[in-house]
Amino acid sequence: MFGSLRNNPLSKLSNKKILSQLIHLPYEVMLRIPKNQPEFYNVFPKRTKNKTRIVQEPKEILKLSHKILNRLLMKIETPKYLFSGKKGFNYIDNAKFHLGNDYFLKIDISDFYPSCTKEAVFRFFRRKLKMSEDLAWLITDLSTFSNRIPTGSPVSQTLAYWAYKDTFDEINYYADSLGLRFSLYVDDMVFSSKNKISNTVVPFVIRKLGEAGLRLKRRKKRGYGKSDFKLITGCIISPDCQLLVPYQLIENIFSQMNEKPDFDEYSEKEINSLIGRVQAAGQIENGLYYSLLGKLKIHKKRVTELDYLYKYGI
Repeated sequence: MFGSLRNNPLSKLSNKKILSQLIHLPYEVMLRIPKNQPEFYNVFPKRTKNKTRIVQEPKEILKLSHKILNRLLMKIETPKYLFSGKKGFNYIDNAKFHLGNDYFLKIDISDFYPSCTKEAVFRFFRRKLKMSEDLAWLITDLSTFSNRIPTGSPVSQTLAYWAYKDTFDEINYYADSLGLRFSLYVDDMVFSSKNKISNTVVPFVIRKLGEAGLRLKRRKKRGYGKSDFKLITGCIISPDCQLLVPYQLIENIFSQMNEKPDFDEYSEKEINSLIGRVQAAGQIENGLYYSLLGKLKIHKKRVTELDYLYKYGI
């Protein structure tokens, strides 16, 4: 399923035309992108919760290449501490990884993608994948925007990890030396243990992130004790080490259903949104809302059929 860096199709690559074929990007277009980046991106503000962030999303021709590049990078074997950008794993697996431990420390990296530099990406392609220098710079230019990793690209999550893998490896090694379990999900770092976590961990992480040009999101630093309910990447771990659905997710499901009790009134977008939430709850607590999910899928089929009939005037 996963291979080594040296067995990846990108390894030791030095031919631009082969790169063009690998990422399905026309040769002439590929050479034009580095000097004309704004032409190949949609840049727009996006409001999430209480914060507005700027999204840099590659346009279709480049987005396809980023998807292919992401698939190529996802073929490389990664450490067991990584749970994001990894086929067959998700945020629930990240939480499950810590089941059985009593003490937790949760840390976030501040503005991770905007902090990921072009130079760090180049070093990965040049030193880890051992691409020729000119090709390493070219693929770096193709996968970054304005000298940073773009926030809205399919390859951003995977590339951000590889650009800073050495830093995360050092943090994992330090955690292991203290008998801690460490996991990484995008920019969320979680440490857990059967015993209280040493107060040396946070200063060590701050120092290592600082050496890499990254910063800790201090407001998101959170410690949990043995009797606490721990919120870990969208899941709750109870004091008796059970994985539970967060109250916020349950509230979102039933507030949507209370607003529109009749599923026949749902648009396809609304019913897909509700199905996604119910499926997430069922994955966290196995089988939860199973009968509700069945009913929603029946209604989704009906809504899809009605939309089809309406679209084609049947």
